[in-house]
Amino acid sequence: MIKTIFCDIDGTLLKFSEDAGFMDNTMPLKGVVDATLQWHIKGYKVILVTGRPEPYRQRTEEQLQEVGIMYDQLVMGVGTGPRYLINDVNPEGKQTSFGISVAKNEGFNSSILEAFNEEVEEYKKEKSKTIQSTPEIDDLVFLGG
Repeated sequence: MIKTIFCDIDGTLLKFSEDAGFMDNTMPLKGVVDATLQWHIKGYKVILVTGRPEPYRQRTEEQLQEVGIMYDQLVMGVGTGPRYLINDVNPEGKQTSFGISVAKNEGFNSSILEAFNEEVEEYKKEKSKTIQSTPEIDDLVFLGG
């Protein structure tokens, strides 16, 4: 079963500054390059989403390549408001979609990275109380199958 990860770019993977905007945004946040490499090695499908307009696709792709962020697909022009992931429950009745939010510009802390080293369902059972009560949670959304 291949896991699919949907992940935001600005403030989640790359440092975002209101002053600089996203055109010069090439500073990867803590843990994100290693995480995307790990996802790639494990064969996860990584889909990056961003509110950046479509005309900035080439620059966005260049920035991601410069810092070594690996991904399979890039979806541009996603709204900047709340994002919702809707998916069905599998035939066995197990949940197949999950969401994690991280604090803007904080990168991936150890509790976030642990989510990708364990089966998602086990992670939810054992770690959900810790993750829900941690203030570092705000923008990363992933889907596990």
